[in-house]
Amino acid sequence: MGPADALVFSAGAGGAGRQATSAIDGDGVVKAIEAARLAGVSRFALISVFPEAWRERNLGEGFDHYIAVKKSADITLTRSGLDWDILRPAALLDVPGRGTVALGPAETQEKSPGRMWP
Repeated sequence: MGPADALVFSAGAGGAGRQATSAIDGDGVVKAIEAARLAGVSRFALISVFPEAWRERNLGEGFDHYIAVKKSADITLTRSGLDWDILRPAALLDVPGRGTVALGPAETQEKSPGRMWP
């Protein structure tokens, strides 16, 4: 294997609790940023979360903690000096996909015309 062009961080605690969320979604990003620096990788892509995703639902204190940890990780990356991209999907579901992705302004699904990419 040759040198890497980019680091993509898509790990997540997946609802395993506050401690796991802090360790994976927060500290994990910090450690991955440092690993990128040590390896001389300047490009970093972070799969984060759209902060307003499902906010109309009362998902509890654990979800609020998750959003706060993700926001902190986003800020850490933007201040890292690396060339970064942050992808902010809405809520991810464990169901079969539709084969398309809607790209566009942050709007509810019902209101967003989006562009569909196969």
